Amino acid sequence: MKTLTQIIKEELDDNLLYMIDMWLERNDEERQEFIELISKCKTDHIININKLKTYIDETNSLKLHLNEFVNFVDNDIEADNEKDYYNKLKSILEQVIANKSKYNKYNK
Repeated sequence: MKTLTQIIKEELDDNLLYMIDMWLERNDEERQEFIELISKCKTDHIININKLKTYIDETNSLKLHLNEFVNFVDNDIEADNEKDYYNKLKSILEQVIANKSKYNKYNK
């Protein structure tokens, strides 16, 4: 039997994937950039903020919409000048990479 903590974590993982799906559903270029970003981060085994910034700079669409993407996935309505978007993106990527669900199409 699953604990309450396990159930909550699974629901949060599913919600994260749903939010990413919603953001990327109409933008094939950004979806491909996101998948490539995950692949690069998995190859590195540890997500380094400096490398992450370099990887983002190599993208087109994702670079332009990084703040909006992070805010959308975080359910954050207003942009925050104090928010560390790269750190939040790192957290999102770590969660996606750690999610071994069969529904996770971003972590192949």
